[in-house]
Amino acid sequence: MNTKEKKEFDKWMLNQKVLANNFKLSVEDIHNLYDMFYMITWQDYEKVFKPNKMHKWFEEFFDRLEEVCLDELNNKMKKEV
Repeated sequence: MNTKEKKEFDKWMLNQKVLANNFKLSVEDIHNLYDMFYMITWQDYEKVFKPNKMHKWFEEFFDRLEEVCLDELNNKMKKEV
């Protein structure tokens, strides 16, 4: 990597860090992601995630997402009672 490419890369990385710090998911976004998990069929899983070696990431991501969503639902139900 030459000096010009390195400078461009560093500038890009700095921009990505700024964008990442400002990135926040709303409650609705999280629930939409959770719903998407149930829209994916086993065929999609076998054809897309496994060949691309994304199946482990997919499972772990939705396990973490489920903890957040279910905890929020439990808290909401406790408040209503």
